[in-house]
Amino acid sequence: MIFPAMKTRPLADEEPDLRQLQEQEQRLRERIGEVEKSRSQLATAKNDAAYTLPPSEFVQSRGTQKEHEGRVTRAQGRNARRDEGRSILLLTVLVAALLSVVWWIARLAQGG
Repeated sequence: MIFPAMKTRPLADEEPDLRQLQEQEQRLRERIGEVEKSRSQLATAKNDAAYTLPPSEFVQSRGTQKEHEGRVTRAQGRNARRDEGRSILLLTVLVAALLSVVWWIARLAQGG
């Protein structure tokens, strides 16, 4: 022995401590890897947010315009059907008035 004052223990006694230390080291390395991965993900997300432009006013207004056009188109359809109904009623009244005037003129032409 080179250093007689040092006590040497058998390897069997040190082995459980060594295994525990290795397991702890492995868990710590895994945890460090997870932390570094989440840190890089946060950095990437922060960079993406910093370099990504918000939608332009044109894009926002176009979405609002499409929504408005959808509502207007439905309303226009209802208005067109209502107007057609009114037009048919007015046409019927006009034809009836025209026939009445023609019949009245025909009676006057016959003398009475």
